[in-house]
Amino acid sequence: MLVENECGEAAHGTSVLRISIYAGPVPTAEDEYTHGECEFTDRITAEEDDRWPVEPGRYRLVASLACPWATRAVIVRRLLGLEEAISLAVVDPIQDERSWRFTLDPGGRDPGLGIRYLAEAYDAANSDYSNGVSVPAVVDVPSGRLVTNDFPQITLDLSTQWADHHRDGAPDLYPQPRRDEIDDVMARVYRDLNDAVYGAGFASSQRAHEQAYAKVFDCLDWMSERLRHQRYLVADTITEADVRAFTTLVRFDPVYHGHFKCNRNKIAEDPVLWAYLRDLYQTPGFGDVTNFAHIKTHYYRVHTDLNPSGIVPLGPDLDWGAAHGREALGGSPFGGGTSPPASTDLATYRVGT
Repeated sequence: MLVENECGEAAHGTSVLRISIYAGPVPTAEDEYTHGECEFTDRITAEEDDRWPVEPGRYRLVASLACPWATRAVIVRRLLGLEEAISLAVVDPIQDERSWRFTLDPGGRDPGLGIRYLAEAYDAANSDYSNGVSVPAVVDVPSGRLVTNDFPQITLDLSTQWADHHRDGAPDLYPQPRRDEIDDVMARVYRDLNDAVYGAGFASSQRAHEQAYAKVFDCLDWMSERLRHQRYLVADTITEADVRAFTTLVRFDPVYHGHFKCNRNKIAEDPVLWAYLRDLYQTPGFGDVTNFAHIKTHYYRVHTDLNPSGIVPLGPDLDWGAAHGREALGGSPFGGGTSPPASTDLATYRVGT
């Protein structure tokens, strides 16, 4: 049985774990991918007397541009205009024996935290912790302690707890009247797509692979049908559900189709999903934080059990800027709000060596 810890693949080729708040411990056969429990679930809230109160400038988001779970937080931070309130650290897409490292920064240290490895923030929070080091991670800058690596809650809290610090014109990614529907959609997308691609890729038997594979394409078919007559997954504006779908869909053709053997068809071969994906990609806050060099370098060089040669494929060469025509379905990406202003383009952020 393979156990993983959310976006914390180990450098020696063993994959360390991804977790979910949607599904608790599930009995699995020995050839199946499964989840672990998140051990750092503190929240940063708008309550002033909370241990971790919302305080602009106090916290640092540590993310890998390769990781779909971490990139969610980068997207939401950008859409809501929280760049000044919460600083961002980007780790090297390739880990060594201590996992995520800041080797892209001068001197190999994160300039905001002064550390070489994200593991140092984990150690500051719990010196006895010995499990996987994962991203996204939110670190308290003054103490250097990890606050949380609870990736689903991090993005929801950016929407709900940091509302007083959102930019003018920021979208409501988690609108109260639609939360039940958003939660239902996100639960299925998580179980049958976000997580299931890993189940297919890391399965150690044909049976386990086929079960996960079926989930993936059943979910993609369901999404394609749902999006045939509506522009976004829920409502007529972008919500958290679209953010969570995007980070898997955008990695599908470059990585999951071949690397994880999810090869019934590519996203680019489904007219509805391909148009939907281009629509999101062309929306400020999505494509400008999507770094294909980091994505492909990480998956193809870190997963040596799946790709022993370490060769990184050059393709696919997709036309992300092609017209998508989704405007004809109505709706608006930001509802009554506005696009986020231009910011540092993470899509071309350096990879390192």
